[in-house]
Amino acid sequence: MNNNNKTINKQVDKREVVNTPNNIAKGRIEIDSQINKLYYRILYNIQRDNRHLIIKTKKGQELTDEQRKVLEELNQLNYIQCNISMDEIKEIIRRKNDQTEEEIKNRFLALQGASFEFATGEKQSRLTQLIGAVDISEDGYVVNLDAKLYKYLFYSVGIGFTPINLAVLFNLKSQFSQSLYILLRSWSGIKSEIDFKIEELRKQFNVGTKYAAYKNFKQKTINKAIEEINNTGSMKIEILKESKKGRSVDSIIFKVTDYEPRYIVKDENKELEEPEKIYWIDDIEVANEGVASALECEFKNFKPYSPLVVSLFKKAYKKTLAKDKNGETKLTYRNLTFFMIIANGELEANTLASIQNIL
Repeated sequence: MNNNNKTINKQVDKREVVNTPNNIAKGRIEIDSQINKLYYRILYNIQRDNRHLIIKTKKGQELTDEQRKVLEELNQLNYIQCNISMDEIKEIIRRKNDQTEEEIKNRFLALQGASFEFATGEKQSRLTQLIGAVDISEDGYVVNLDAKLYKYLFYSVGIGFTPINLAVLFNLKSQFSQSLYILLRSWSGIKSEIDFKIEELRKQFNVGTKYAAYKNFKQKTINKAIEEINNTGSMKIEILKESKKGRSVDSIIFKVTDYEPRYIVKDENKELEEPEKIYWIDDIEVANEGVASALECEFKNFKPYSPLVVSLFKKAYKKTLAKDKNGETKLTYRNLTFFMIIANGELEANTLASIQNIL
């Protein structure tokens, strides 16, 4: 497992989930991984800042009079606005040299220059600019979005939505990992075996004519994306089957275990229920089964765990929580890699000490 220390800024709450309409989640946009993070931050903030426009209903269910008024308001809007603070910008743009007004402006310009065609759910499609005008405010920026597209963030009946966890997305460095996470998340709520045509994945990954041979494409994009997503502990992805058409692999089936709950936009007036606690070993608490599975995979060579090994894990656990800048009280996909670094260090130090005692 990769031992690079990953950190997510404390402002990225693990419950910040964008209920992304499937016509947006499955849209093809040629932007890099950092700008994609900025885009999803904007999508989250649009929902956050315009909660009064959210229409909660199910397919086939009639709208109430109040909901009809909200839908009428949505249909009459040309633009919807949201605020994005400098702190939120810095969550995404980590290098201080890139946190200047000019560099931030360039990233918004990249989003303004991106456009894509999306399905409307009414047997037609629309080509639109990704974001509109961006104004500087006292503590950040005000972003304007086309209401004809982004109304689906508030009313997605007939379209469906994909819940995207910002904490997971912000922890994925590769654009291939981000794209695959969003794609699989759009299906994982209804099935665990998800198939894609290779040509479809090529388009989603925006690789063009690069990696023409499937073996190269798989190695450079799919395998790396699977590894990075699995390392977050939010999902467990395996390649179940590769199907050929002639001599070439034409499609692929992923087996996906999704450990992330499928949140809906939360009501600020209601308290969130406390989830049932999950433990890996003894009193080492983990966020979900995905984190526990990642730990089992990392330390499989030490099984069965001896009392000494367990004590070293506990020592590493206490050190991890003590140094956690996010204030976590358990192991999550945000501090998982940090714990592994400390635990492996403790195990290595103990091995060296044992060898020295023998000598």
